[in-house]
Amino acid sequence: MNLNNHYSINNTVAPSSIGHGARPLSSRSFSAPSSTSNNIDYEDLKRRIESGEKLQPRILGLAVIHRARVERNFSSALYFYDQLQKVIRELIDRPGWVCHPGDVSLFKKAVGSLVRYAPTTQQAIEVFYDFFENWDEPFRTMSTELVLFTNLIQVVSKGGHGTEAEMKDALRLIQIALRLGVLAIRPEHYDETFAPARTRRFSQQAPDNSREVFKSVCSKVLRYYNMDYTSDNLGLVKRDVVSQRSPH
Repeated sequence: MNLNNHYSINNTVAPSSIGHGARPLSSRSFSAPSSTSNNIDYEDLKRRIESGEKLQPRILGLAVIHRARVERNFSSALYFYDQLQKVIRELIDRPGWVCHPGDVSLFKKAVGSLVRYAPTTQQAIEVFYDFFENWDEPFRTMSTELVLFTNLIQVVSKGGHGTEAEMKDALRLIQIALRLGVLAIRPEHYDETFAPARTRRFSQQAPDNSREVFKSVCSKVLRYYNMDYTSDNLGLVKRDVVSQRSPH
């Protein structure tokens, strides 16, 4: 699902319309990691990177995920994400490069963790837009888009307890996501990167799981505006209209 071909996110929910204008991640000054945990010596990784060593995507991806999700050290997670992007780009540019599924999976989890656990809405938005503007398949898939929209809506809406302006922004994101068809993913188009371990052996269940998480995250926003999904799940409608269409 190509976001730019289906709907112009830049013309609808541009970075300047949610919070303040976003800058490319590569233009930022990242804080370097400096502690050791989870058997990863982050200071050693930094030294190896600065010495010119090209670390494996797996090492960098795990560093991003753990720093963002577990330690909540976002500046450090961004540092390693910046390095991860550079390494992946270099691999893609190599003649005859063959995508390794494990690298793709970790990259998706890394960006998903950054959006979900960003300490501020603005930082989540910047990672979100950077990904949509700079990455394509196999890293950007329908499943990845569904998860990233879910995570950003959660952050923007403050878990459904945001201000009126934040809830309005979250509603706009929901509308864009629905137009892209995030609730219309067929099982054969779903990848298992974000599926819980208990469902990975049953791929038919995985799409339902992510769709239900999306609906759960959106539910408070929709209640706030008294809205519900259209019958084709491609838009929203006022709840009183839905009830009028329901059989008595």
